[in-house]
Amino acid sequence: MEKLFYNINAQEYSESQQIAVPDNCNGMTLINRGDGIVYVNNIPLSPNPTPGAAGEAVSIGGNVGEYYNGRLTVNFAAQTIPLLIVIFKYYVNPNYA
Repeated sequence: MEKLFYNINAQEYSESQQIAVPDNCNGMTLINRGDGIVYVNNIPLSPNPTPGAAGEAVSIGGNVGEYYNGRLTVNFAAQTIPLLIVIFKYYVNPNYA
């Protein structure tokens, strides 16, 4: 079996938007760091009542060789400090790993 190499990259989002997922994405973790509910593809992620602490999180993973095919739709409910952290896990060319 071919050896697969991957990398991770974290992005911060603070506005409602469509997020294009990298073509070679195998999995991701979404963490609500804001002070209100954030909806990702209509899935609500609650905030932590302690300011600055990570709120609810969800991970979307794939089996070896699988890719996530789609977009993420992010909508923030009324928040003073909207913040969503998305950590992407994606495959890379072994020559650049």
